[in-house]
Amino acid sequence: MIKRIMMFSGSVVCMTAAIACLTYAYGQVGQEKQNMVATSSVNGLSSALSSLKSQTSLPVMFPSLMPKMTGTSAVYAYLEPATQSYNNMYSIDVDSTQACHGAKFCNVGNFMVQKGGSPSMQTDMSNNKITNKVRLLHHQVAYYTPGHSMGDYWPPEIQWVSQGNLYTITWNVPKGQNAKVAMMQMADSVSAPASSNS
Repeated sequence: MIKRIMMFSGSVVCMTAAIACLTYAYGQVGQEKQNMVATSSVNGLSSALSSLKSQTSLPVMFPSLMPKMTGTSAVYAYLEPATQSYNNMYSIDVDSTQACHGAKFCNVGNFMVQKGGSPSMQTDMSNNKITNKVRLLHHQVAYYTPGHSMGDYWPPEIQWVSQGNLYTITWNVPKGQNAKVAMMQMADSVSAPASSNS
């Protein structure tokens, strides 16, 4: 009888601890969501996506959420010129100034879709693997690489493959935010623009 009571008490303690951990984890995600804003506020994004739609056979998509920036009143979209054809790849920068055009010192982040390709597995200066597998919504496998120094500073990146296309988000997540959670939420929010006629 005493043994059963002890076993029951132990189970209650384990369940309570598990619930507390889950509550904390969901609280962390909820807190991070408060740091996300709609990308509809990005100046020129809608026109860039509309222009792209008539120039590529790739899915025209973009994250609907991005990390809330600190000290930046406005951000601007820049569709990088195609090296050959937008049918092979397109890349959209989000910059802190209108004339930035993806330059590192004023770039906020980048979203790229590439025909074919596979995620890059990156290492640090000690040759330790720093790219890790994560799972997005609907069990989509993605690969997250934290921000790191390698001759220069490289911001966090998340990549995944869908229907033969490689998707890459690189973003300067503001300090104080959980970069991994923010990047996963951005990846989960990737969709065709609401104005799409596909």
